[in-house]
Amino acid sequence: MKYEIEPIGLLKSLSIYVVFSLALYFSAYGYLPYLINKLDVNPVLAWHISGGVVFIMLFVSAIAAYNGEVKSGLNQSILERLRLRKLTATDLKWTGTGLLVLFITSGIVFYLEKKFFPGFSTNPAFMEMPAIKSSEWWLLISWAVMFFFNIAGEEIFWRGYLFPKQVKKFGKNAWVLNSVGWLLFHIAFGWQMMLMLLPTVIIIPYIMQKRDNTTIGIVLHGTFNGLTYLAITLGGMING
Repeated sequence: MKYEIEPIGLLKSLSIYVVFSLALYFSAYGYLPYLINKLDVNPVLAWHISGGVVFIMLFVSAIAAYNGEVKSGLNQSILERLRLRKLTATDLKWTGTGLLVLFITSGIVFYLEKKFFPGFSTNPAFMEMPAIKSSEWWLLISWAVMFFFNIAGEEIFWRGYLFPKQVKKFGKNAWVLNSVGWLLFHIAFGWQMMLMLLPTVIIIPYIMQKRDNTTIGIVLHGTFNGLTYLAITLGGMING
């Protein structure tokens, strides 16, 4: 009997988002302060470690879930199951357009938050994230490791593994649940950062619904996050 990907409903989907949201919350408000205050770890490195643990959990969970499905009779390669496909010409158009819209809408949200919310900060609610100084270039190495698992972990779990199961249940509206759940995952970042994330958590799942290709999400998520972080970091290194 051919194995079919099992659909996942609202409550089970939300329970998964809540579990990882709690993990990120503990990482931000429990483990991170411990690393900084008790072990005197550099705040930036401490976040790379504490946040990285959660993103590694997502990455490992996607692989483990796939292996579980294989044992149940799934006859798909891991690349096919997680929708890690080559970008076609149409995919590239969606990716380029998505990236453009992402930068424009994020810029608009940033402007509005600055205008209407005094004291608005792009740093997570749980800490100030100082720019890296030139003498701290080595922090880019720890960031690169965390960045890989941040992008790969989130995309292959939320989009590659979970999204096809949500499509089985909710069809063309699956992207809405995926967006809401992904936003919930970031609750530890605080409401201001969650507003900043709205374009990202809407655009990527929507394009996933249209193209069924996790690679697009990886490119969009990675390019936007990476360029934003490096702009802040390199600015600090140049000035420091």
